[in-house]
Amino acid sequence: MSCLQTKFRRLKQAFKVWNKSVFGNLERQVYLAVHEVNRIQNLIDYDGVTYTLYIDNLQARLILTQLLNTQDQFWREKARSQAFIHGDRILPIFTVYPR
Repeated sequence: MSCLQTKFRRLKQAFKVWNKSVFGNLERQVYLAVHEVNRIQNLIDYDGVTYTLYIDNLQARLILTQLLNTQDQFWREKARSQAFIHGDRILPIFTVYPR
């Protein structure tokens, strides 16, 4: 049994390393993407719309949208796993009071 626990601990550590290498710090990436979009928007407001700023704006907004979708998926999976781990918290209310 302890051999299996050791394997699971190593697997958990490997998953943590993999997660950080694939996704990185998602909050920081979203923060940087928002600031990049704001920077480009300020340039457009100041200088007017040029073709290069238009393309940069589209690319920055696309990256931001992808990061926000990834963040949304992350929180959905986290909420699902928390609900699975802790179960339905309203269930004891219905089991205590018979109808």
